[in-house]
Amino acid sequence: MTIFFSADHHFGHKNIIKYTNRPFDNVKEMNEALIKNHNSLVKPNDTVYFLGDFGLAPKDVLKEILSRMNGKKKILIRGNHDKAVSSMLEIGFDEVHRYMDLNINKIKILLCHVPIFSAYHDIVVSGHVHDLFFINGNILNVGVDVNFFRPISLRAIEELFAEGFFDKKNFKSIYDLEHND
Repeated sequence: MTIFFSADHHFGHKNIIKYTNRPFDNVKEMNEALIKNHNSLVKPNDTVYFLGDFGLAPKDVLKEILSRMNGKKKILIRGNHDKAVSSMLEIGFDEVHRYMDLNINKIKILLCHVPIFSAYHDIVVSGHVHDLFFINGNILNVGVDVNFFRPISLRAIEELFAEGFFDKKNFKSIYDLEHND
């Protein structure tokens, strides 16, 4: 079993193609590419953490999309565009959380949708910022817009950590990035 992370699919959201300059002509093409890319990496027995903004479509459409995506366990960390917990469970997620702590191989990981700095975690895995950055201090953006429209594995994250890509001392806040003169 492999663990994967992904965020900001925005299934069914026509305007996201324009907002983030996604290379798709329409929503159907985007949805199909995201499902195909997901299934090319994620196997049926894998676990997937979705870090928010799964989709902006009716529940039945999102349920059909999620059912086509590989993964034995599908866990949602709710984003600002996700529906109520009960709705997301009806769509087919096994668990729905606002935040989640993981401790894997002695690496403390915080899962959240909106990136926040945490001195208590080695890595913060998030989404929300689309293509604003990939790594910022100890924050890793697992959004599809910076990950070739596919999920990223825990193994890849562990390799980044081992290589020293997450350095809390050089952290610049999202506020600093957005308000840089």
